[in-house]
Amino acid sequence: MNKTKKYDDDNKENLRHNVNFRLTLSEKRQLEINAREAGVSLSKFIRKRVLGSQVAKNTDILILAELSQLVSLLKKFYVEGTPSASTIEVVIKDLQLTAKEIVESAKRKKNYDF
Repeated sequence: MNKTKKYDDDNKENLRHNVNFRLTLSEKRQLEINAREAGVSLSKFIRKRVLGSQVAKNTDILILAELSQLVSLLKKFYVEGTPSASTIEVVIKDLQLTAKEIVESAKRKKNYDF
């Protein structure tokens, strides 16, 4: 039985080729900041961006995940009838609107892919 080995493009064994290019110091610093915010290496950040992938900042992903969890929790409270259903309903709608606005804002920046 012949098994085909799957290759992960980010696997260090497959990353054997180099490309060099020139940047200003401020451009390099900005790339380093963006990579750090995304939680990836500078090399991986540049590779993903150059090849057309979007890279979301870790903080934005965590905020959206937290909002999603809060909405789910509030929906659970609403379904179970505790606390006040009308209060929970208002909060759910506000949180959903806020989450939608955050996503739309991120999409306008064109730095994220949701």
